[in-house]
Amino acid sequence: MDKDFYKDDTEEQNYLIKLISYDSMDMKRILLDWGIQGYGVTVGLILYLKKHSFLHLENIDLLVSDLKTSDFLIKKIIENYNFFTIDNNIVKIKI
Repeated sequence: MDKDFYKDDTEEQNYLIKLISYDSMDMKRILLDWGIQGYGVTVGLILYLKKHSFLHLENIDLLVSDLKTSDFLIKKIIENYNFFTIDNNIVKIKI
């Protein structure tokens, strides 16, 4: 993992930890709807966006093999849960 990944202030790190926590109501919803695969996709997207800042919606297919899932599930996680924002086809972490 990239060393720059850890060069953030404590407040942002704590927010990201809470975001991916099993205790988060949004994460509980994902686990109920999609199981551990949904959790893995969500965490994978958060980590990707943490490192790269944004993702163009047309490039979702490029993450399919990295996240070992389908573009359908990636789109569902992005569009239907409270973790991400989409503006002009650009996905970012909702902070």
